[in-house]
Amino acid sequence: MDRNDAKEVYKYYRQVLAPRFGHRAPNIDGKPVLNVDNLRVILTFNIVYDTSIFPGERHRIHLAACYQLLCYTGARPAELVDGERKKPKDGSIEKLFGSQFVQSLSSDVDDVDEDDSPSWIKTLNSRVFSPKRL
Repeated sequence: MDRNDAKEVYKYYRQVLAPRFGHRAPNIDGKPVLNVDNLRVILTFNIVYDTSIFPGERHRIHLAACYQLLCYTGARPAELVDGERKKPKDGSIEKLFGSQFVQSLSSDVDDVDEDDSPSWIKTLNSRVFSPKRL
């Protein structure tokens, strides 16, 4: 595919397909995303000046990784950490999936018998969970 073909495809998309299907540009609202300058400020605060205590200090590193991913991809925070969307109110979820659901196995966990498991699993469990001799 050469450059002229790509331009023709883009022109066809922009003039025919986008109006027909109601597509719009990805950042048409002009909402700002994280850039490199903001990333430097946030990471400096997160690592140097933030005195709050995380549940585990590994979370501080994970937060820095999330910030970097946001900066490098141009994504918004909700796209990374909150993937749940509101359910449609038109009833399409019930129409598609009905009242089917996966039952919880929490009440049936005690009923599992170890005799039903294969012998190689028993051997592996005995090696993993046995006390080590020094």
